[in-house]
Parts: sequence; C-alpha cells; structure tokens
Amino acid sequence: MTTDASPDDYPITLVDQGELQGRHRRGVQLFAGIPYAAPPVGSRRFRAPESPEPWDGVRDSRRFGPASAQLPGEGLTNRFEIPWDEDCLYLNVVTPACDDARRPVYVWIHGGAYKHGQ
Repeated sequence: MTTDASPDDYPITLVDQGELQGRHRRGVQLFAGIPYAAPPVGSRRFRAPESPEPWDGVRDSRRFGPASAQLPGEGLTNRFEIPWDEDCLYLNVVTPACDDARRPVYVWIHGGAYKHGQ
C-alpha cells in the first residue's frame, strides 16, 4: 500500500543560514544534517570552527550527515554502512513542533572513548 506524502510530512523551518526541510513521523519533526560550522578541511583543519555559510533555497534536512572518520570495529561501524567524511560538523534536531514555544533541550554527546561512534 502506498500513500501520497502531504506537505505536513516535510515541514520547512528557517534558521540563520536559510530554510531547512525536515520530515515528520510519529508525532515528531526531524531536521537532520544541519551544519553548525564550516567544514573543517584544508586551512580550517585543527583550528577553531567558523560559522557555516548561508545557502540559497531550501536545504534537504531529511537525512543524517556523515560521521567523523574513525577506526572500524565493534558496534555500528561493522553492522551498518555509515558514511564518513572530514566534513562532519552537523547536528540533528528532533522536536514535537516548529513554533515559538519554549521547550527543554536535550544534548547528547556520544563519548565513544575517542575510538568509535563519534
């Protein structure tokens, strides 16, 4: 069985750099792969992060950004194909709604013992 997706399934919100299109499923909205800094490559490598560049149009934020480079090993890295890239400074936002309501914020930083899962 297939159904047509409604515009409510792909919400659009505005951040400082431009518009983001996420996805809505099971009562929450997900905006994934949002750059929080410029890519740490080339002359930016091993330096303080710089603000990300703004973009034109609507940025597709329905998929997660790449993980940082890491050693393969036990855990997710040998069970799933996870793309890695030096350009890995992205965050994901999950929220019940896109409005002006103030909500608690939960920040999850996975430790990974500096070996995997970063």
